[in-house]
Amino acid sequence: MVESEENRVLLEEIMDRALKEETSDIHFLPLEKEILISFREAYGIGQKSQMSKEAYGILIQRMKALAHLNISEKRLPQDGMLQYKEKFFRINLLKSIHGESMVLRQYHKTFLTLQELGVEQKLINQLFQKVKETRGLHLMVGETGMGKTTTYYALLRELCDQHKKVISIEDPVEQQVKGIVQCQVAPGYGFTYERAIFAALRQDPDIIALGEIRNSETARMVLRAALTGHPVVSTLHAYSYGSAFDKLLEFGLAKEDVEETLSTVFHQQLIYENGRRKAYGHLAHGKR
Repeated sequence: MVESEENRVLLEEIMDRALKEETSDIHFLPLEKEILISFREAYGIGQKSQMSKEAYGILIQRMKALAHLNISEKRLPQDGMLQYKEKFFRINLLKSIHGESMVLRQYHKTFLTLQELGVEQKLINQLFQKVKETRGLHLMVGETGMGKTTTYYALLRELCDQHKKVISIEDPVEQQVKGIVQCQVAPGYGFTYERAIFAALRQDPDIIALGEIRNSETARMVLRAALTGHPVVSTLHAYSYGSAFDKLLEFGLAKEDVEETLSTVFHQQLIYENGRRKAYGHLAHGKR
């Protein structure tokens, strides 16, 4: 398939529309005979349009190339990042019965401080104190699109500024933070989360960070790091201390280990105020 001028213009129209209307996500849903395109905005998914499967086949090949993904892989999920104009997008591909489903999520690669995110200063001070002085696991939690990753990077940047050696293990690395060691795992080359954690522990870190606890493997790795006595920072899809606790149990961790290591849970929500999003947080700690 050769990309035509018509398909190039269609891609630019979709991306420009997302930028203009401050859409957080672009969804490409394969149906039996066509592709449904929708945009996630402040109050849900809407503004649906369609494109042909032939045009989508060309578009998805181009997106994979821009994100440095495996163009020929159509069976397994893939994650990556790409840049369009001056904006950055996370891309995720998932095989469905009618073809590959693709989601593009817009995110800010410029640094935002916790203050700029709208988090109250008192809460910021409490969070810093817990992470700097308390061993164990410190989680940024929230539902999808609530800004956990942005808060994660803002926290790491502040910790680095306070003369702490921070090692962050990520997949993928979404923002580069000056002054910390950031590692991109590459399971295809044998550089797994397990090998990364073992290596990080030998680097004399003050704080270890792992981008996201997304499965049993990453849960085991953060637990292993936390049991060494290091503060460990990560993110998790949860909505409270209790739900974070239960999620870790679902990933196969022993209840006594979670009770011993789960130190802090910062639950974040984004609220629209005066036409802009503002982060609100709740900090919970200690045993349930």
